[in-house]
Amino acid sequence: MPNDASNSRSDRVREQLRNHELPREWAEELGGVDADTMLLMTWLEVLSRRVHSAHREEVRNEGLANSEAKLIYYLLLEGPPYHQSPTQLNTNLELTSGGITKTVDRLEARGLVTRLPDEEDGRSIQVGLTAEGVEAARRVARAFARRYREIAEPLGAEQCRRTVETLRTLLDALDGPL
Repeated sequence: MPNDASNSRSDRVREQLRNHELPREWAEELGGVDADTMLLMTWLEVLSRRVHSAHREEVRNEGLANSEAKLIYYLLLEGPPYHQSPTQLNTNLELTSGGITKTVDRLEARGLVTRLPDEEDGRSIQVGLTAEGVEAARRVARAFARRYREIAEPLGAEQCRRTVETLRTLLDALDGPL
């Protein structure tokens, strides 16, 4: 059980973060780091966790596992005819090949996806959304969009646009344009 000194330290750190200050304890431990850069990365990591948590909640509401929702959402965003090879899914969703197979098996059992012969390579298959899968993916997409709007609402339109530009610049610096 944490003691009072630990609680007090945690409270001080949270208060400094709320005031957009790098906590003194962090600065001492990390040495000569740029406070704004550390705060930016800290807030991005916290935001990422909270968005991921919101995703999990919406996915549970649909009765899907996270990997299942990611797969049908991705296929929906690919557009008609809503299918891709397992290899493409593996690359784009960052799931293992075994994870893709298990996810597709579960979705196929629910009637949300089907395995189709690859028209270009008869030895391969494509994973495609069924009509029911398209509808489930649209429900997930609408739920994500609704939650994103709630998360971004405090920014307002202009600040949201500037934030998008700033984050895009940061992503470009990390790995180049999408």
